[in-house]
Amino acid sequence: MRFRPTAPPLDHEGHPENAVWFCKDHVRHTEGKTHMSAVLAMVHIRAAVRRAGPNPWPLTSIP
Repeated sequence: MRFRPTAPPLDHEGHPENAVWFCKDHVRHTEGKTHMSAVLAMVHIRAAVRRAGPNPWPLTSIP
C-alpha cells in the first residue's frame, strides 16, 4: 500500500518511500487512508485493528 509522500523522493534503490506491506487480514483497514502519510495512516490502522479485535471484557463475563 502506498501512502502520501512526506518528502521529495530520494534517488536510491531499496524499499519505496511511504510503501507499507499489509497481510490479507489487515489490508482492509487501509481503505481511505492513502491521502495520509504512512506514519499517520499507521496510527489510524493500529487503532482500527485494536477496535476490530476480540473484546477482552465481553458483557457476558459480568456476573
